[in-house]
Amino acid sequence: MKRFWDVDELAAHFTLTEEDWTLIANKTDATRLGFAILLKYLPVEGAFPKHAADVPPMVIDHLATQVGVAADKFGTYAFKGRTIEEHRSQIRLALGYRPSTEQDLTELSAWLVAQCPPEDHYTTAAKAAAVAHLHARHIEPPSPKQLRRAVKSAGRMAEERMAAGVAHRLTSSVKQALDALLQTTSHPATADGGDDDPDDDEPTAATPLAERRTALLTELKYDAGRASLKSILREIDRLQIIRTVQLPPLPVDGLHHTIVQALRQRVVTEELFELRRHSDNVRAYMLTAFCWLRGQEITDNLIEQLNQIVYKIGAKAEKKADDALVNAIKRVRGKTTILRKVAQQSLERPHDDVEQVVYPAAGGKHVLEALVTELTAIDTYDDHVHQTIRSSYANHYRRMIPPILRMLTFRSNNEAYRPVLQAIDLLKAYADVAGDYPYFADDAEIPLIGVVPDAWMPLVQNEHGRVNRIAYEICALQALRDRLRCKEIWVEGALRYRNPDEDLPKDFDQRREEYYHALDQPLDADAFIETLQAEMRLWLKTLDRGLPKNAAVRISKQRGHWIHLTTLSQ
Repeated sequence: MKRFWDVDELAAHFTLTEEDWTLIANKTDATRLGFAILLKYLPVEGAFPKHAADVPPMVIDHLATQVGVAADKFGTYAFKGRTIEEHRSQIRLALGYRPSTEQDLTELSAWLVAQCPPEDHYTTAAKAAAVAHLHARHIEPPSPKQLRRAVKSAGRMAEERMAAGVAHRLTSSVKQALDALLQTTSHPATADGGDDDPDDDEPTAATPLAERRTALLTELKYDAGRASLKSILREIDRLQIIRTVQLPPLPVDGLHHTIVQALRQRVVTEELFELRRHSDNVRAYMLTAFCWLRGQEITDNLIEQLNQIVYKIGAKAEKKADDALVNAIKRVRGKTTILRKVAQQSLERPHDDVEQVVYPAAGGKHVLEALVTELTAIDTYDDHVHQTIRSSYANHYRRMIPPILRMLTFRSNNEAYRPVLQAIDLLKAYADVAGDYPYFADDAEIPLIGVVPDAWMPLVQNEHGRVNRIAYEICALQALRDRLRCKEIWVEGALRYRNPDEDLPKDFDQRREEYYHALDQPLDADAFIETLQAEMRLWLKTLDRGLPKNAAVRISKQRGHWIHLTTLSQ
């Protein structure tokens, strides 16, 4: 029972009625209070309290005041013995409750299978539904052990039903391929132990590494490492294993994601012999869910690694350019003042020599030389970044891209991003062309608009119209990353990067207004934007007004003006 009740709740649930007083009338002292508490506790919870501590103090006080007995007397009320058994019998008879029987538990399991959503059997929701169902029928719940047994029985029956439905969609060849994932074969393990099988049937220390027996399923359980050529190739191998199974389209269609996630976790944690021990349907059901979700996760991992590679190229290039800029120049202070003095002296003495007018006004020849060096370095900063990106990509990262692109199929629901998709198809087509051939073929269809930024155009296309492959690949990958992150481009077989249309409920078009109302959002896009802008302006103004006077917040000059907050006092 919850511990806190407001005045209205206490009055509604724990106020004694005339019928209650008839039952209480002949009882006194602690017996009187204890009976009253049991009488009002049962309709609320559907069961009697097991201990005095189960009853909130405010409920005890509320009933003690009504029956005229001190609240502390409840501590002397015996929860074992003939008295409380008689009280329970009287209350059951008066309120129409009864203890549960084995028949009730059998019927409860059948009811859970028929009425509970399938996903509830994989969470605590099924147990809560069982207790509520018994309460509604005025049946006291059984012991925790009996209740768990009934809920588990319902879960097994529901699982068998769902497993049969999924297995029915699978061909015999697919089922054989799934079972093959559990078969152990001799596999040479790598030096880093990455191929060691924690689920080996006989993983003895005396077994040589080269003779370790592993299962393909074990390889599928491993997580992706950091973005490197080795980790990318291993992820591709895992995805290829799953695709070799040749699952039908949407093999777990109709199953809630909670169920698929729970099945995946069971496959990960169970040993190989435990998986083999399941019935044919349940084993195929579990492995199908695992392969389906694991394939989506691996696809997401490949996309993440692709995005990480593209990000690293740009981030490292900018850092190198920043370091080079800092080391190459000495920043000149007061450029505006220098310009004013030089301009003023030049106007006053237009016919004198530069050495006599400009140099003294600027503070000397060395100041002008430093100023020219600084401004030249700033002007060439973008070129330096572009050249560094190109060099880094060509010498290291380029070899990682083709394997990823070959495994992924990119799609878009917007024709505006068709050039990016065409660019990626072009990269796939040229993946096997020797890297020392710098240009695309003259007759190749090469989309530039929407792919190549203006700043990169001089590096991508020369004066003869030839398109440099490396520079173009960099631009195409950067454009792809930007579109993937906002789902303007999506990937077949992915989970996080799936078709954004799949994020909507299937009946969204029919119940559009209802869903918007549930989210408390306007149907008009302009109204949504205006509301959001107004809220942002409000809080930015609040921050602007309050920051100078707020001693708990300060903005430092370190690392791009970080916002520092003081530690909250305990």
